[in-house]
Amino acid sequence: MIKGIVFDLDDTLYFERDYVKSGFHCIAKHLETVANIPEAESFSYLWGLFEKGIRGTIFDRCLTFFPVLEKLVSVPELVELYRNHVPTIEMTGSAQEVIICLRHKGYWLGIISDGFLSGQQAKVQALGVEEWFTPIILTGIWGKEYWKPHPKSYKMIMDAWGLKPQELIYIGDNPEKDFLTPNRLGWTTVRLKTEGQLNYFIKPAALEYASKVTIKDLIHLVDMVS
Repeated sequence: MIKGIVFDLDDTLYFERDYVKSGFHCIAKHLETVANIPEAESFSYLWGLFEKGIRGTIFDRCLTFFPVLEKLVSVPELVELYRNHVPTIEMTGSAQEVIICLRHKGYWLGIISDGFLSGQQAKVQALGVEEWFTPIILTGIWGKEYWKPHPKSYKMIMDAWGLKPQELIYIGDNPEKDFLTPNRLGWTTVRLKTEGQLNYFIKPAALEYASKVTIKDLIHLVDMVS
């Protein structure tokens, strides 16, 4: 019998592309201030690269595309601004509905989320999830080596709730890291696969990386545990 449900944050409770868009708007406003580049122009360039699938070099390319920036800002500065901005994001409609329903039914609800700590903390605050989830484990507090699939966060949940593996569900979006450890621990694992997710097309590298169940909408989670 399921008693506790642990959620991923990014692309599970909200769309991560909305966070990216929010961060790029912040960057674009900054560039307008320091270099008089119209916000709409630099945002369009940044978002265009992201939509083309460019990752990891977007800010480098931006400084090359707008040569005036090279003496005014640096890539590390833009990265810090992006990670520390106050995001404009909100939970999906399904997420809000499901969380309220599950809490009213008496399920324990928690979050395990990877990422750089300041950015993840800002997301948690912007989404207002503290009132619904305990604990909220942001693995960045221990360092990148403790990001999923490291077992520490999953075991902390079991200890905090005093629940057995067969009483727990983990739901996330990324088969590269989300399901390996809870599978090994004996949890039920659920992949939310919804169009618009950044990891929508990623396939598990092996069977143990795959979720036991795949759903297209969080609302189906309620049906699973009912």
